[in-house]
Amino acid sequence: MNLTRKRWFYLVLCCLINLCLGSIYAWSVFASPMATYLSQFAGKTLTTGDLAIVYTIANAVGPITMISGGLLVA
Repeated sequence: MNLTRKRWFYLVLCCLINLCLGSIYAWSVFASPMATYLSQFAGKTLTTGDLAIVYTIANAVGPITMISGGLLVA
């Protein structure tokens, strides 16, 4: 019985992790409205290309944290 409960815990945990990892791919949905919103504050027209650095940094840092986290677990 303890093993079954542990499996459910890991299943829920893995689903949560995949949801967090996959959230970066939702950037394309929010990039255009975010560019419009930030253009109001910047005083100039921002495009989704101007905000692409956010996506780039998020994807560059992700593997670093995965590798370092794996080393911590091992």
